[in-house]
Amino acid sequence: MLVSISKNSTIREVFRNIDFLNIPLEDDETSNGGLAHEGETLGEFMQACNININDNFIMLQQTLKLNGIMPLNILELIK
Repeated sequence: MLVSISKNSTIREVFRNIDFLNIPLEDDETSNGGLAHEGETLGEFMQACNININDNFIMLQQTLKLNGIMPLNILELIK
């Protein structure tokens, strides 16, 4: 599957047919932030941060990082 992400890509455009709301998140091992609970999913995180599927994907990645969560590896997810 070909993935093209531009600075204007929305979350919906990036994930297309992937069930992304159930993607488990990972703590990034920094001292700031981190998961709200073990097994936290992307959908839970997006809901807590008021992020919707029409928001910018790069903004989502930055928000994850700012909250002490590993950014998503899109190439790993589309396998």
